[in-house]
Amino acid sequence: MLDEVAEETRRRADPAKPPVAIVGHTDTKGEDAYNLTLSVRRAEAVKEYLAAKLGADYRYVTEGKGESTPIAKNDKPGGGDNPEGRARNRRVEISYTIRQQGPDVTTTTGPSADEVRGSTRPNAQFRPDPGAPVADFTWTFTNKDDQLKVEVLPLYRDGAYLVASFDVSAVKTNVVFVPAPAPFAGWEHEFSAAADFGAFTLEDPATKARYHPLKMATEFVENHVPALQTGEKSRAYVYYPAPPDDRTSLTLRVANGPSSSVPVAP
Repeated sequence: MLDEVAEETRRRADPAKPPVAIVGHTDTKGEDAYNLTLSVRRAEAVKEYLAAKLGADYRYVTEGKGESTPIAKNDKPGGGDNPEGRARNRRVEISYTIRQQGPDVTTTTGPSADEVRGSTRPNAQFRPDPGAPVADFTWTFTNKDDQLKVEVLPLYRDGAYLVASFDVSAVKTNVVFVPAPAPFAGWEHEFSAAADFGAFTLEDPATKARYHPLKMATEFVENHVPALQTGEKSRAYVYYPAPPDDRTSLTLRVANGPSSSVPVAP
């Protein structure tokens, strides 16, 4: 896994625009101070590995956040331990400025499809009907008075991106469900905290790489959930970065909710 990360960093990171930022995280087992130290050690270990692989061209900064920024619940709703959630929270995240080609750079050949981690497919036509639902779940709010049903439709590719489609309907409301704040937003992940669908991430089951809702400049490429009366349904479209072309399914991870395998249509 780290060899693949090192190679992708070499290919994509711009050494002229440092740093490569490496942030370690833990689950909630153990004392806060211990977890903070552990997260720093994790980040430092990854830095040492990358530096050995990439040489002296790159500058690194490391940080540990301990247990403060989980991407999954450490405990189940009933209070029991959640080993899968804890495993997802024990992680290291790497970010950097992507290398840009200037106007004076001439490219004669491009990488082959098997050398690219993302998708190399052409753009696709918009699909108003991506197919029948492949999974569904109920999203219950903390006040227990409002519930939304979310139906998950198949993913499809659009060039370098994936289009996810969700049918959201109000199944239990007092009168009208008013999305203030947006029901699936507010999850404290730095990549997608401000996205209306920030609670939904996609995961490659082979590499465990995670794909967050796509942000273009200052806006996420998604449509919001409108006000809904009981029984009313709205379809939402959310763009994500695409995985390699040979992936035929991804795992939808829902913060504080179930996971589902979702097929990727051509």
